[in-house]
Amino acid sequence: MIRLRKTRWKIAYILVGVVSLVAIEIVIRPLMVPNPMYAVVANSLTVLLYFGGVRSFRGLGEHIEPPRAW
Repeated sequence: MIRLRKTRWKIAYILVGVVSLVAIEIVIRPLMVPNPMYAVVANSLTVLLYFGGVRSFRGLGEHIEPPRAW
C-alpha cells in the first residue's frame, strides 16, 4: 500500500481526485438515462476517492509498517 506522508502529495491526491471525478461525471451524465442511476454512480466514485485517501494518508506519528502480531 502506498502511504502519502507529505502534505503536498495529500493535496495533490485530493485535487487530482476531485478534478477526475468532475470530468468523469460530466462525461457520464449524458449517457445515463435514469437520473437515480447517475447519482449512484457519482456517489460510488466519491466513496472510492475517500476510501483511497483514508487508506493512503499516514497520520502524524503513525508507523510506516504496521506492528507485527507477535
